[in-house]
Order: sequence, then C-alpha cells, then structure tokens
Amino acid sequence: MKKLITVAILAAVVIGCWSLYTNYTGGSKTTVVVSGTYEESVNANGIVIRKEYPITADAQGTLQSNVASGTKVTRWANVGYWYKGNVDPKVSQDLQEVNERIHEMNIAETSDSYVNQDAMLIDNQISALSEEIIRYTKEGNFTKVEETKRRINSLMGRKTAVSGGNSAMSTLKSELENQKQQLEAQLGSQRQNLTAPHGGIYCDTVDGLETQLTMENSNSLGVSDLENFLKQDKFTVNTGVTPFPVCKVVDNSEWQTAVLVSKKDAQDFQVEQKVRLRITGDEHEAVEAKVSSISAEQNGKNVIVVTSSKYVPDIYMKRSVNVDIIKKEYSGLKVPSEAVVEQNSETFVYINKLGVAEKRPVNVLYKAEDIAIIKEDNVREDALLLYDDVIINPESV
Repeated sequence: MKKLITVAILAAVVIGCWSLYTNYTGGSKTTVVVSGTYEESVNANGIVIRKEYPITADAQGTLQSNVASGTKVTRWANVGYWYKGNVDPKVSQDLQEVNERIHEMNIAETSDSYVNQDAMLIDNQISALSEEIIRYTKEGNFTKVEETKRRINSLMGRKTAVSGGNSAMSTLKSELENQKQQLEAQLGSQRQNLTAPHGGIYCDTVDGLETQLTMENSNSLGVSDLENFLKQDKFTVNTGVTPFPVCKVVDNSEWQTAVLVSKKDAQDFQVEQKVRLRITGDEHEAVEAKVSSISAEQNGKNVIVVTSSKYVPDIYMKRSVNVDIIKKEYSGLKVPSEAVVEQNSETFVYINKLGVAEKRPVNVLYKAEDIAIIKEDNVREDALLLYDDVIINPESV
C-alpha cells in the first residue's frame, strides 16, 4: 500500500513539473543563436574587360615564350619569339622551359644579395604553386597543371643557384644559355622577336577580344552586344588579316566585368555606387568595386559594368565569368525570421532561460523570408546573446 502511495506521489510530482514547464514554455521549439552574415546580392553572367596590349605576328608559326604566363614584365621586355612556319613541338616545349629558367636566373642576379632568405622565399613560392597543381588537377585543367610544373622547375633551378652563390649562378646560367642556342638551332626557322608594348602581366593566350572589349568603350556596351559575347564559346583569334595577335600583356592595375541583369535587379544599382564583387567558383573573398555604368533597358534587361582595382588571382586569364555583385552585407546574430515578434511598436524575441520564456528586445538589421540578422549588443543586461536558445514559435509563449 505504501509503495502504491509513493508511486502516486511521484507521478503527481512529474505531472506537476511537466504542467509547470509547459505553462512557462508552452512546448516551444528553440534553436541556438549563432553569428552570421547575410549578403544582399545579385548573381549574373558576364565578361571580364581589361587593359590589354596584344603582341602581333605577320605569318603563321609557333609562339615560344621566354617567361611563364602570369609573370610581371616591364615595357620593352623580351617576352618570347615567334617562329614562322612549322616547328618541332618537343623542341619548342624544351626551349620554353629553358627560357623560363633563364628568366628566373636573371631575377636572382638582380636581387640585392644571395641570402638564405631569398631561398626561403622561393620555397614559399614553390609550396604555393604545388597547391595550385592540386587545385588545377581537381578542376581537370591539365594545361595549367603542366604550366605550373614548368614554373616550379624554373624556381628549383633558381633556388639551386641562389643557395650556391655567385659561382653556381654563373655556371648554371652558362649551361642554360648553351642549351638555348642548341635548341634554337634545331628549330631552324625564321624568328620574330616579341617585346612587351606595356608593363603588366604576360599572357601567352589570346581570344580575339583584346581590341573589341576595352575599358574605354565598356560604358557603351548594350544588352544585345553583351548577349552576343556571352553566347560564344570561342572567339576568332586569327581572321586571316595580318598582323594578328599571338600573345599579350595585361595591365593588372584595374579591371572590369560587364554583366547582364534583369530590369528589376538593375533598379537597385546606381552609377558610382560602391559594391563588392566575387567571382563564383573561386576560393577568393569578394573585393571592393564600384558601378561604372548602367545601360539602357532592352527586352527587360540591362548591362551593368563594375570596375575594381583590387587583385584577384588569375583574373587576367579569365574572360567569361559568373559573379556575385554584393549590394550590402549585414553581420550580427542570426535567428529564424519567425522568431522575431513586432508588437505594440516593440521588436523582440523570446528565449528559453532554464525553462522560462524571457523577452529580449532586438534591433533587426535585416530580415528575409527565412532569417533575420540582429545587431549584437553585449552591454544591455536584457540583450539577446550569442548561443541563447531562441524560441522559433513565439505564438506558443
């Protein structure tokens, strides 16, 4: 009998506690408050526009670069040769590797000193290039893999010379010059010297748009113009008219992207507006930019040209891109939108504090359909805090 009484008492206590809890929380559902950022942005396809300086040839042949694509060069620098006629591709490849190694030797010779710090710097460059090889391999870009391997080989030679001092540098460079002469003799073709018409980034590929798309005429791009560019997978490089471009130098101080957006999205932008720009598919952060121009509307679309002077790796190699144009960013505490209550000129949320629903006034920075960003306040005693349990169905309180 005593056992039955004890069980009855325990049951009553449990039922009472549950009743008390539900009176306080009403069976509310909660989630943890976390830090977050919401971007108000537009995603669009576009074309990259740069200050490009084509280097031309006047007959069919083969390009032989003295420096690797992506190398910074000065004006009038010898960037390579154009061998007219048919040449052995294996000899051409070997010659390119030798030229790149000689270029690295020249860089080392102009250094202030041959110290271990320079060797350590080269090690860091090799390490970074090794990571690029992994990335390019995952992307299936085997052309870039081979190009990056050549750059690593060049740097390895430079490191050997730098670590060995002046004597090793002189010996290695002499050997490379001899190899170069032998390979050039094997090519046995009429050679055109190629020099950089402007300082910038050397690029051994051209797409035919270097003179069609310029930063000087980008503001006049119309919707139909950009649509035509976006429809093309490849562009005509050699139209049969001589001279024609075979490589180029890109001024990397400033670049643009022209994107196609809907009329509705275009209304959110204005000329000179500061934005942030991110090339999608890259593991790089968004960079600062500004809106340079907005075209007239055509068929419910507009062209927006955005200009940036911030460095983005490999931007000098890209033409067609997909970008996010970020109008605004809101950072703070992130909660579900349904947790926010607007009542009697008050905006607040409820949190579950040890089983008790407590009100917390909030300053909403941005509210979308699914989330709200709350301004973080670590001063007020009744402020919403990071990792609070916020009630997402406030009607249950």
